[in-house]
Amino acid sequence: MSLQGCRTTADYLNWNDMFVLVQKLNRDGKHKLALLVAAGSYTGLRISDLLTLQWDHLLTKPHLIITEQKTSKRRRIKINGELLEVSRSLFDKCRVQRMDELIFLNSKTGKVFTVQHLNRLLKVIRIKYRLEIDNFSTHTLRKTFGRHIWEQSGYSERAITLLSEIFNHSSYRITRRYLGINDEDIDSVYELL
Repeated sequence: MSLQGCRTTADYLNWNDMFVLVQKLNRDGKHKLALLVAAGSYTGLRISDLLTLQWDHLLTKPHLIITEQKTSKRRRIKINGELLEVSRSLFDKCRVQRMDELIFLNSKTGKVFTVQHLNRLLKVIRIKYRLEIDNFSTHTLRKTFGRHIWEQSGYSERAITLLSEIFNHSSYRITRRYLGINDEDIDSVYELL
């Protein structure tokens, strides 16, 4: 939990660490948390939008179409094959009653998880699974998505441009800062030559 008046910045997970975390959460029966990590990392959605997802959004259509709560902008997101596979596997394990059921319902209360509750859970998960990340929160998932796209594109300026559009940032500078691009990252680009 951060101190009042102080700003903390969520870090990103290495893609392989994210994938291993999803597998461990699944193995340990934390199916909805596994899907939260996977869905957030594969879609780049804000937590407020992830919490509105229903099972049929991920399982029955090739694209997720959502109106973002923060910006009121409409987004169309292709459902990645790996996310579809994870979603199908976890759907069977969660014993879902209806396809139009919200995914991230707390089984104890019957209400959607709160962001605060999820952030507390993620801090426990960080310790339990010994994740090498300082600030692990729901926002980490969105940053993990962005960072992975940037890395997979060979650290290209085109990826920054596309991510700036996806994240609805007002400038590329904001996207670079958001992704945590620092001098070491810039130096590593020169190592690729």
